[in-house]
Amino acid sequence: MHNEHHGDARNLTQARDVTVNLAPPEPPAPPWQIAPYVLKFVDRKHPLGRLSELVRDGERTGRGQVAFVAGPAGVGKSALLVAFALEERQRFPGGALYADLDEHRRRGGLDRSAVLANFLWALGMDSSAIPASASGRAEAFTRLTTDRRVLVAVENVRAEEEVHAFAPGPGANTLVATGRRMLPGVPESGMEVLHLTGLDAQDGQALLAEFGPVAGKVMAAPEDTRRLVALCGGLPPALRMVAGYLQENTAARVPDVLRRLENSGDPVGGIDELAGTRRLRAVCDMAYSLLGPNGAELYSALGGFGPDDFPEGLAEAVLGSPEAGREALDELCRSFLVHRTEADSSRAQRKRFTFVGMAAHDARNRAVDHARHSGPSGTRRRVVDWYRRELAHADRAVYGERLRAARLLATDGAAAAGENPFATPQEGLAELAALAPAVPAVVDTALEEGMTGEAVEIVESLWPLVHERKHYAVGATALERVTSYARGNALPAGVVARLRIYRARIHIELGELTPAGELLREARRELEDDTRLRLDLAVAREGAALLSQARGDPGEAVAELRRARDLHREAGNPRGVALQSYQAAEALLDAGDTAAARRELDGAMELVRTWFNENPDAPQRDVSGWRLLRVRMRLCLARVLMSLEEDEHAETEAATAMRNFSEAGYHVREAQAQRVLADLAGRRGEHGMRAGFLRRARDLYAAHRMPQADEVDRLLNAEGE
Repeated sequence: MHNEHHGDARNLTQARDVTVNLAPPEPPAPPWQIAPYVLKFVDRKHPLGRLSELVRDGERTGRGQVAFVAGPAGVGKSALLVAFALEERQRFPGGALYADLDEHRRRGGLDRSAVLANFLWALGMDSSAIPASASGRAEAFTRLTTDRRVLVAVENVRAEEEVHAFAPGPGANTLVATGRRMLPGVPESGMEVLHLTGLDAQDGQALLAEFGPVAGKVMAAPEDTRRLVALCGGLPPALRMVAGYLQENTAARVPDVLRRLENSGDPVGGIDELAGTRRLRAVCDMAYSLLGPNGAELYSALGGFGPDDFPEGLAEAVLGSPEAGREALDELCRSFLVHRTEADSSRAQRKRFTFVGMAAHDARNRAVDHARHSGPSGTRRRVVDWYRRELAHADRAVYGERLRAARLLATDGAAAAGENPFATPQEGLAELAALAPAVPAVVDTALEEGMTGEAVEIVESLWPLVHERKHYAVGATALERVTSYARGNALPAGVVARLRIYRARIHIELGELTPAGELLREARRELEDDTRLRLDLAVAREGAALLSQARGDPGEAVAELRRARDLHREAGNPRGVALQSYQAAEALLDAGDTAAARRELDGAMELVRTWFNENPDAPQRDVSGWRLLRVRMRLCLARVLMSLEEDEHAETEAATAMRNFSEAGYHVREAQAQRVLADLAGRRGEHGMRAGFLRRARDLYAAHRMPQADEVDRLLNAEGE
């Protein structure tokens, strides 16, 4: 029996061979990566009109259009870009792509490959299909954008070639790039060039007059308003602060503000020039004067502890209640010292705020002044506790439950109680990276307040960022501060030993083997005679194994790992047993004993399978570490299979590992997988593909400032790529 049905099949039932011709699925919505600007746009009619004309020129001729917008920081380039994109959105049915190139600069260079990968993913290309090489990604980008009528926006361009690098394919597409200064070659390149300077008197007056009650004050003193605009360099952020002051302070008049600023230094040309000057302080003083006690307390606390971008929860922690935090944030927003931001897709979806650029400098100065006149306070302790909770949740989102030194201080686990706001390892790593710059100051405060356990937990919660993203500097700085404190203050047995092990691991990864050996010997002496610290001793033996591998002695590394595994087995810790077995397999591979490596790896993989089978409903905090271990084993298996010349199976395992590492944000491990795939491609004689994998690995290593980037670069040069 064979039946066909056309149309609505919702109520049709047939037992055999039914062919239903339904409408094809809807194509995915075009990407739109340009977020709405949170502040009111200053009406720059000429540049906005010229950009719109460019789009119409492209539609008429069928040719792509390129514009470069130059101007100092704070002048309104981003706001112009967003206003243009939103006003002309219907003319870009293919969507809009956006990149801030400063977020992709490493070691002075631009990671063009990473920007293109983000664009390709947004255009609907599966991550596994994205080419490995920069040239392959550029070709794919050209192909996918040809005749698409797409807008591409790139900010903070520093060289002409960076503009051309992201030009979409042929057709009526538009590329808009911004930069802080005119670039050599751009005027002669044929692209449209727009210079943005500070607002002129008329536009500056219009911006001030947008603020309700301020309009009358502007009209009452037109000449003074023109001079006021000039004193602020025509910068919209400074003028908004002035407008906020005039709006909230009903008694203030334009001449009052003018006199205040005339005595505060020279006129300014951009936020870069404004930073650190008396004019900055004078403009921010007016905004600051509008704050109540809670707003002022929050502003100073954020200057001392907060990153420039922060979630609402930090304000709640500073002031002790959600209501007080929200009210203070409202004050800061009304004063134009901070503003609400759109959530990044890699971050937990919570309300986030950021300092206006010029206010960040001022808040840090006020934090220093505030600290000189304040002793221990509930505020400082609440801030420390907030960082402790936030970092503990992020740590567990990446690595799950693991053996932590903080448990020896009876603090481990309490900070991470409740629902974890970070759903994926990528979200956890993103939050760790966002909060890391403030951690040394937070650790100092914790130690000053006698919150030793909290300081230890904060420091070791950074470990996923240090180990996976190679943020060695902030990790080493925070660890050294806690270790230095411990020299003069008694801490429970084992805590200092674990801190030494963390520091030794950083030294090993940096190739500094002598200090690593000294730290590990000190840690072993503290741990070997205490039967309560057998698992911590296993961690020390793991460190010693890594040191032996770095010294070129895989045999000793395997012996140390097996001793560590025995300690985990005695303690009933299956994940520790699996981890040391996997690491032993890696060491045996380095020693050339493929058969023994396969046996170790098979045993480790069986432990992982057993755990997942027995724990199907385990919470995320338990699953994360096991899942990462499983992916690491797949890459190790790929290496084993290569040694056994089972290349097809090896490629499947390595490609799967690479994709999983990439999706979870483990970029250094992704680079390791790229190198395995490069070796496999080379064995097949596919030298172009090999070079592509190597370039991607080099770019990933370089993004994390790792010496392997130079090693891979030398390899590419030797192979003529």
